Order: sequence, then structure tokens, then C-alpha cells
Amino acid sequence: MINSFYNIYSFSRMIKDKCISYLYEEPFTSPERIYDLPNSYLDNIYNLTYEPTEIIPRLYLGNAYNASNFETLSNLNIGQILNITNEIPIYFPDYFKYVQCEIRDILDSHLLSHLDPLTDAIHSHLSQSNSSSFVHCFMGSSRSTSIIIAYLIKYHSFDLDHAIQFIKDKRPIINLNKSFYSDLQEFQLKIKKNPSSTQQD
Repeated sequence: MINSFYNIYSFSRMIKDKCISYLYEEPFTSPERIYDLPNSYLDNIYNLTYEPTEIIPRLYLGNAYNASNFETLSNLNIGQILNITNEIPIYFPDYFKYVQCEIRDILDSHLLSHLDPLTDAIHSHLSQSNSSSFVHCFMGSSRSTSIIIAYLIKYHSFDLDHAIQFIKDKRPIINLNKSFYSDLQEFQLKIKKNPSSTQQD
């Protein structure tokens, strides 16, 4: 019962923060997605109940609800959290190491300039710590997925489309902003032209 009340509290707090962010955001145009998967409002609410997805050992992909739930994070031995949003706050600064990238998932938004520092931050943490890394945006579908794809390309020699399918097999709700997909294409080309920039363990 206590866990249920805490989960309701965490979910409600996250929704409140998202709603407040809408009051201050500039009007925006929704992006095109790589998959044509129209979701209803209820679908989106259901998707927010997804548990974090372990993509490779100790690297998790998730959503804002997961990020607001201390029990979930603790149970997964999370030590580092990458918050890839401009609308969801850092909830537990005294307990986890945070990296924040304030990006909106809108038309013509881009991640390219952030991919190297964010993937390097994940690599550094996983190499130097026994705890896990958790990457989230609001839904765990587009922004955070793009960061993990870039990490797989840079540090695990994945091809872009292979990385997308690899993650989609584990987390079917992913659906990238086409602008982010274009960024990842450019990122992949850069990595292939300069493989020495990748520090494989």
C-alpha cells in the first residue's frame, strides 16, 4: 500500500511539472517521427507507466515518471542520470549524479552538438563506476533514445538503423523526431571518418 501511494505521488508530481512547463513554453510545431504511429491520449498515459528498459548492462532508458520515482532508481542501482528535457526538473540532486541537456522535442530541434559530451559522460560513468546510468526524457521515446543510439554508435560500433531496431526490440514505444535522426546520421558519418575519437574499453 505504501509503495502504491508513493507511485501515485511520483506520477502526479511529474504530470504537474509537465503541465507547469506548458505555461512557459513558446508555441511549437510537433515534429515528424520516423514511425507513423498515431497515439491517443490514453496511449501516451499508458506509455508513461513503462518501467526503465535496460538497453545494455547498466544502461537504462526511461521516462519522466521513472526519473521522479526514487524507489525505482535505487532498486536499479542508478548512479548517474541524464535528463534530456527542458521541462522535467532534477528531482534528487543529493542522491544521484546528474547531467542535464535542455532540449525540446519539437520541429527543427537538434541534438548534434550535444551527442559527443553526453555519450562521453555515459562512457565515463560506466567505465569508472559499478552503478548504472539512466537516460530519460519525458516519454523515453525520442530525445533520450537518440542519446543512447549515439552511445551505441560511438562506443559499441553499432550502425544507426541497427541501433534503432536493437532498442525498439526492447522498448517498442520509441519513435524518434526526424530532426534527431538526421543528427544521428551526421554523427555516424563523423565517427566513421574518425574512429580514433572512440575510446573502446
